[in-house]
Amino acid sequence: MKKISVFILFVMLLAATLKGQNQIASYEYWFNNDYANAIQVSVTPAQKINLKQNIDASSLANGVHVFNIRFLDTAQRWSSVVSQFFYKAPQSSTQNHEIVSYEYWFNNDYANAVSRIATGQVFTLDSLLDASSISLGVHTFNIRFKDNSGLWSSVASQFFYKAPQSTVAQTEIIEYEYWFDNDYAASQKFSVANQQSFLLSDKLNASSVSDGLHVLSIRFRDNQGLWSSAISQFFYKIPVKEVSDNKIVAYKYWFDNDLEGTSFVSVNPQQKHFNLNDKISLIEIPKGRYSINFQFQDSMGLWSSVVSDSIEKQSLPIARFEVVEQNHCDSVEVTFINKSIDADTYEWDFGDGNNST
Repeated sequence: MKKISVFILFVMLLAATLKGQNQIASYEYWFNNDYANAIQVSVTPAQKINLKQNIDASSLANGVHVFNIRFLDTAQRWSSVVSQFFYKAPQSSTQNHEIVSYEYWFNNDYANAVSRIATGQVFTLDSLLDASSISLGVHTFNIRFKDNSGLWSSVASQFFYKAPQSTVAQTEIIEYEYWFDNDYAASQKFSVANQQSFLLSDKLNASSVSDGLHVLSIRFRDNQGLWSSAISQFFYKIPVKEVSDNKIVAYKYWFDNDLEGTSFVSVNPQQKHFNLNDKISLIEIPKGRYSINFQFQDSMGLWSSVVSDSIEKQSLPIARFEVVEQNHCDSVEVTFINKSIDADTYEWDFGDGNNST
């Protein structure tokens, strides 16, 4: 949970493809419902814009706010407004924020919230949570985390279905259905061979929706007749463009939300179907659990949706340091800068009989 005081660090990656020669010419943003004080920023016209900058929020009070942004093209048409909640925290002298505890509760029953101790800047919750006190059916699970400066994160909430105990030895997926936007009446169902793990690699028919931004929703049914929660994802349907031989030409990847540390890799030779089996070096990142994110670029210059997975960097200590000398009239001042990775303890040997831990 990272705190910021006089500004918010807002990173938005917008991959917009416009009809014809229309390009993004400017954008404007505002906080909460204060559109009267919206700030408009002109940009070099482009069909794609990667917006990544610090945005001044010094005029806002500490607490929860809404950030709003929209984009204007060269045909003077505005995009839909994208909005995001954020929390402006007070200034703090704490340098390294770490999670110290979490609490969770079901539905709106905060009076019976359960608190647990947790430690670390990254915390993976893989414990079984007791839901014996709630009835069968649909419920809401709520959880939040507290850091070492006493601040709580926003509440993360998730619907779940508590099913009755079953005598079925193995629960398997037998069917899935999907629909676009809120048009559940036009949902499409497909049967699959009974399996506990199902990889959906079929092409989904989106011919019924217009070009532009939409929501895809999908859910799965098991052999007990129970449906999973619906998974929803935004996607952008681009206009049809004739490409004789569209191929994957490059990919990029980054860890967690570190877009500044994105690595770009060309695919050579270019391929229609690309299996990523390159070795990705984790030597330069500290030990711990990370989310690794990938995007792929085709011959038209379009990037795919982001694909993410979890990885864990095991401890691999590397001794590394830098020596800086500063000459004075009668002496030399030497500074040793520790740049080691994954080290828990240190033993310095300065070569002159002096040692340090």
